[in-house]
Amino acid sequence: RLSGPWQPLSGLHIDGYQIHLGETASADPTLPPAFEPTSQLGGQLGWQRGNLLALYLHGLFENPAVVHALFARSARPLAQVFDGLADLVGEHFDEGALMGLLAKG
Repeated sequence: RLSGPWQPLSGLHIDGYQIHLGETASADPTLPPAFEPTSQLGGQLGWQRGNLLALYLHGLFENPAVVHALFARSARPLAQVFDGLADLVGEHFDEGALMGLLAKG
């Protein structure tokens, strides 16, 4: 059902979560929902108009299948990315530098 750059996501099972209250409906009733929820979420999780994909679905890029479908490559797990970031901060900042910046604020 998706088209353009998002077409590779069509038919994929995607895990995610939503963080909003209430119910949202498209201003254009002819737009079909981008994803059909398969759990208790209910409602519509997003819409596509042209190349724009608007979603309430968080965690999309934490799905290896999504990353591979869109970019034709694998991605490191998010925890591994954060560990690498922490290692870089540890290598390139003096001990206590970040806490010192927080204390100034």
